[in-house]
Amino acid sequence: MLKLFVNNFWNGFIEKTDVNHIGFFLDLFKLVYSQDIQYSNNLNECDILLESVCGFNQTMLFKKKWLHTYLFSGEHHLNEHRDFYTCVIWGEESHGNIVDLPLYVVYTYCTGFEFDKIENINVPITTEIPPKDICCVISDVRGTSRNYFIDQLEKHFKIDHYGRYKNNMPLIKSKYNSKDFSKIISQYKFVLTFEKFRVDTYITEKITHGFNAGNIPIYWGSLKIGNYFNPKRFINVTDVDNDTIDVIIKKIKFLMDKPDLYNAIRNQSVYTNGKNPRSIDIVANDIKKLICKF
Repeated sequence: MLKLFVNNFWNGFIEKTDVNHIGFFLDLFKLVYSQDIQYSNNLNECDILLESVCGFNQTMLFKKKWLHTYLFSGEHHLNEHRDFYTCVIWGEESHGNIVDLPLYVVYTYCTGFEFDKIENINVPITTEIPPKDICCVISDVRGTSRNYFIDQLEKHFKIDHYGRYKNNMPLIKSKYNSKDFSKIISQYKFVLTFEKFRVDTYITEKITHGFNAGNIPIYWGSLKIGNYFNPKRFINVTDVDNDTIDVIIKKIKFLMDKPDLYNAIRNQSVYTNGKNPRSIDIVANDIKKLICKF
C-alpha cells in the first residue's frame, strides 16, 4: 500500500470537515496506482507528496526522494516550485507536467452532486417558475469586473445579497452544499455566480450552486467554461463592457417574461456533452499517461 503525505492544504481538508477534502485525492490516486492509498503524517514512511498553496509550511518537495510529487491548487495561482513537481493538477488545460483539474471537479465529487444526463430515463421536467428574481452570495469584496457588472445590473433589477458583499438579506450561514442553502437559492430565477478572477480553466464550485438549485446561473469567469458546462444552460458574461452588459440585461428581462423559454433553458443538460468532461476517471487516466514518462 502506498502512503500519502499532505502539506499546505486548507483547514478541514484532512479531517474531511471541509466540503473539498482528502477523500477525492485518495480515490484519485487509487485509480492512478491501482492500489489503496493511505494518508500518513509520517514524512519518512510516505511515498507520494501532495501539496497545495494554502498554508505557510515549507515545501517538502526537496526533503526526500519521492515516488511522485503533486501540486494541487483550487486557487487562481500556484507556488514557485511548479516546474519541479511530477504533476501539477489545477485549473489549466493539460500540457507539460500539468493535468487539468478545475476545483468544481473536486467539489461535485465530494458533495455527490450528479449532473450527468441519464439517457432513456424519464426525468420530470421542471415547470414551476421560482417566485423571486436574482440573488447573489458573495463575501469577498475583490473582483473589479464582477462588482462593476453587479452595479450595472442593479440599475434594472433588485438583487438580494446573502453574503457580506452588499448585504441586504440575512447572511446564509449554511454550507454551500447543504439543503438549506439550495432551498434559499432555489427561490430565485437567476443566481449570480462570478469567479474572483479569470484564469484559463479556473472554474470553482460557484456555477454548480445554480444547477443544484434548479435555476439559471449568470456566470463570469473562465472563457473556456463552455468546454465543461453546457452554454445553453446558463448565461455567460463574456465581458463587462457596456454593450455586453446591455445584451445580458435584455436577455434577463426577456426570460422573465417568457416562462416557457426560461424553463427550456434550465431543463437543458448541465454538462456540454451530457457528461462531466473532467470526471475523476478521466483525470486519473491523464495522470497515468504523464507519470509513465518518468
